[in-house]
Amino acid sequence: MATSILVDGFGGAETMRIAEFDDRMPGPGEVRIAVRAAGVNPIDFKIRNGWLSDVFPSTFPYVPGSEVAGVVDSVGSGVDGLAVGDGVVAIVPEGYATSAIAAVETVFAKPDGLSFVEAAAFPVAAEVGYRTMLQLSVSAGDVVVINGAGGPAGSAAAQFALAFGAQVIGIVGRSTFDWMQNIGAIPVEYGDGVVERVAAVAPRGVDALLDCAGRGNLAELVDIAGDPAKVITIADMSAPALGIRFSGAEPGERNVEGVTKALELWTAGKMRIPVAATFPLGQAAEALALSESGGAGGKLILTVGELS
Repeated sequence: MATSILVDGFGGAETMRIAEFDDRMPGPGEVRIAVRAAGVNPIDFKIRNGWLSDVFPSTFPYVPGSEVAGVVDSVGSGVDGLAVGDGVVAIVPEGYATSAIAAVETVFAKPDGLSFVEAAAFPVAAEVGYRTMLQLSVSAGDVVVINGAGGPAGSAAAQFALAFGAQVIGIVGRSTFDWMQNIGAIPVEYGDGVVERVAAVAPRGVDALLDCAGRGNLAELVDIAGDPAKVITIADMSAPALGIRFSGAEPGERNVEGVTKALELWTAGKMRIPVAATFPLGQAAEALALSESGGAGGKLILTVGELS
């Protein structure tokens, strides 16, 4: 038997419950993962609350969560390169569970030395960060602004841009300044006057801007970039009205190569996704409440089973 979190309908914590189910067997091209840790993402509470029902329709009950770290415990037919006992990270459709099924193309070897908790922070943030930097055509010498650079996706994007040779300006809160400077980015405080503050550190202008915060200030971000075509958001659904691209609404946009690239950078000491807090699987509702509050200050992780 396995355990999962189920969502029975749109709403808050009252829609969530713990349930048991028979362990499923992986099909062709799939593996089953004994989950040790699962990542919590803002999209999880947005889907549960019904805010994204037009883009991500839900059939109830469903298991939330889209990324895990754990150990392969069963391998389907046609799978090469993965074996029972392998430590992995994966993008999955139902992550808030003790057991998850993943397509082999979304499963990646966990580097030695990377804990399960730290590993579970990588898949979604790495995919988003890499995808958006490619969509913005970021290259060496560019000046890249990331709004919300202190969060998991923004942090990953910043570190990818730095790896590409770009200069990165992170719009963040004061508490994140040290982190930005440690990774080699220039921190700028959000709030009134941010356009002028960015201009002061980027006098020749901005080549690309990524919004990971979704604070409703897209018009201000266009002022910073100088052109809506230079802006992408992953968090503000009002983007099309301003001629700004919303990245992530189309399933075909996903670029899982970013997970491999991020893990390679971690091994080289050039990528880290800060974990702010962990919760037992049974406290998933509390983790989502903290995520929704906007006060997490980093990645939230659900822990499952034995960790290392």
